[in-house]
Amino acid sequence: MTKIAIAIGLILAIILAIAYLLSEKEKLPYAKRQYLLNIAEKKFYQWLITILPPEYVVFPQMVISNIVKVRTDKTKDFWKYQNKINRKTLDFVIFTLDKLQPVMAIEYDGKTHELPERMERDQFVDKVLETAGIGILHIRHEKFLDYRSIKKQILQSLNQYSPQ
Repeated sequence: MTKIAIAIGLILAIILAIAYLLSEKEKLPYAKRQYLLNIAEKKFYQWLITILPPEYVVFPQMVISNIVKVRTDKTKDFWKYQNKINRKTLDFVIFTLDKLQPVMAIEYDGKTHELPERMERDQFVDKVLETAGIGILHIRHEKFLDYRSIKKQILQSLNQYSPQ
């Protein structure tokens, strides 16, 4: 019985040693981000959730492909268009609370949105959302935002794009 116990112990030791070596080789280079939103975006988000009517909810940093689908029968075309939206995110997306249907997106535009490649990206995203029937509102980052005007624009867009 002791020979069996020794053999089992030896096998377990070998398995543990192999598992340890494999785990050392497979350490991935990832770390938790400290914040989802920068300071200005967080402040805007905190304000946004207070002004939304109760039948809506907002989520930050949404990937476009989570709210828009590609409509084509051709596999080649599907991936061509899917790849164009897979890695693009929207700062905020407002959904109906009951069915979580996307209604409108809000892009909180900082200085990077003035760069030519970013402007091209924004035009493409606007066209995608328009095609899908989802509203888009661009809010230009400023030190002092006109929250009253922004609230009015958001509520008008919600009325225009909400499912009937």
